Amino acid sequence: METGSNNRYRQIGFSIIFGVLGFVFTVMAVAQIVGVWWLQRSGQIVEARVTDWEASKHYLIQYTYVVDGVEYSSPKRKEGRWVQVSEDVWNTTKITRTIDVRYHPDHIFFNIPTCKSLMPGDVFADLVLGILFLVLSAYKVYRAYRSN
Repeated sequence: METGSNNRYRQIGFSIIFGVLGFVFTVMAVAQIVGVWWLQRSGQIVEARVTDWEASKHYLIQYTYVVDGVEYSSPKRKEGRWVQVSEDVWNTTKITRTIDVRYHPDHIFFNIPTCKSLMPGDVFADLVLGILFLVLSAYKVYRAYRSN
């Protein structure tokens, strides 16, 4: 049989886990939103050469662009990450072999295709999950102290 204090400690433990998860998801989402907003506000546009395409569940591309004679790649290209684009953009790049990319002059590696939205689905999902975990954490703490 479980005592009231053990139940309270368990609820507080779960609330800490949910709180940490919520904080992490929320911070990740907000950082991405602020970064993309900053890039869209003060970035410069360059025409990039699309170097590879992949279509499975999503339409993906990789690209390179040149600034001041130095070649840069799509985000984390060396790690095998691809940039997701819409089917229309993917088809257009197959024909033109180019895509407009916005980069920040002070942080040239920080770039994103101009066709990408400020709030992509994965960022929105991170934000919703983060807020949900934070609310669940607060509820668990409330229940732990309200039960006794």
